[in-house]
Amino acid sequence: MRHLHIRLALLLLLLLGRGMAGAETFRELAPALDAARRSGKLVLVDFHAVWCGPCKAFARALEEDDRLALRLEDFVFAKIDGEKGEGVDLVRRYEVRGYPTFVLLNGDAQLLSRWYGWGGVEAFLDLLDASSEEPLPLAERRARHAAEPSARGAKLLANDAYARGENDAAVTLFRELMRLEPEKSLEHGLRLVEYIASGVQSNSFTIEELDATARPLLDHERLDAARAVGLARLMSHFLPADEGELLAPYLVVALRRSDDGSAASLLKEKQILLVEHALIVEKDKVLALKYRRALLPPGWLESAAELNTFAWWCFEQKINLEEAGRLARRGVELETEPGSKANILDTLAQIGYERGDFHGALASIEEAIELLPSNTYLKTQRARFSELIEGSGSETKASGH
Repeated sequence: MRHLHIRLALLLLLLLGRGMAGAETFRELAPALDAARRSGKLVLVDFHAVWCGPCKAFARALEEDDRLALRLEDFVFAKIDGEKGEGVDLVRRYEVRGYPTFVLLNGDAQLLSRWYGWGGVEAFLDLLDASSEEPLPLAERRARHAAEPSARGAKLLANDAYARGENDAAVTLFRELMRLEPEKSLEHGLRLVEYIASGVQSNSFTIEELDATARPLLDHERLDAARAVGLARLMSHFLPADEGELLAPYLVVALRRSDDGSAASLLKEKQILLVEHALIVEKDKVLALKYRRALLPPGWLESAAELNTFAWWCFEQKINLEEAGRLARRGVELETEPGSKANILDTLAQIGYERGDFHGALASIEEAIELLPSNTYLKTQRARFSELIEGSGSETKASGH
């Protein structure tokens, strides 16, 4: 069972309706539009959801980065939960497909620009500036760009297409942007890789197309440690587990670029890459386990979630399974929420199966079904383990771990 990791962040100041610099933050669109008409400003809407990690990262940046807070004083700023109240209808109206999505409107509620995701303050301000320096309704911008292509038009229309889930159109426009602004080939190339990677998930693009787009960037003279590590992490996320040979050069370059002593802030990301490098390049699972242990946070033995995450990693790598089973069982004992407990029991069952203990695996799944009696996945697991027991004559295979 795959595990979703949802991190909560503090939103106290924003809940009070004030940003860092004291500017009002609207929670509904109508009063924001009224304020825009009175002030002559544009409206920037942040469509977010309470579970969205990148949304929280943007909120933290708004509180901590003076550049961002200062720039937003030039706009009427609205934060709208896309899953509550009027946000549900507004998400449909403005074709919001994911969070966070930022939408720029004029006082008449005309759509001027739209982009998806949080890639840091610099990238955000770049798009905000490009959108607001020449504020045109999107339909007019499309017509103008068709008649007179420009870098600004290609950038804004590409981001709009990506926000609407039209990856093919986004990629075409970004390739055009790379031709129009060759001096920014690295920045645009990295963004293009992101678009194609998303398209791989929806089968719009192939793994080979993703690699063919990303690999030339490894030799770019301006590929610094942060970008090399980011590229390797992105490729690691999107490349299937059996495509290790494709991932290897990204890991090698990222670790080499981050070995120059200038990337202290990338330490954790580098540690993650060391785990993958040990598995894929060095093919040393024992070394990978050592690096993976180094990533465990203080107090992890008292955290059911951390215990489960580590135990699941051991299961996936088929290593350290005896300890992984003990840790998963400890996680079961610590967890109190039924769904999460069932999730850990599934991890325990998978470990038991891999160790040849089919009866133990079945017992863990039965325990999980008691917690979630209507869960179809768990019932499928029960049938699977039952068939294995019947097919093996109730004998378990010898553990090789």
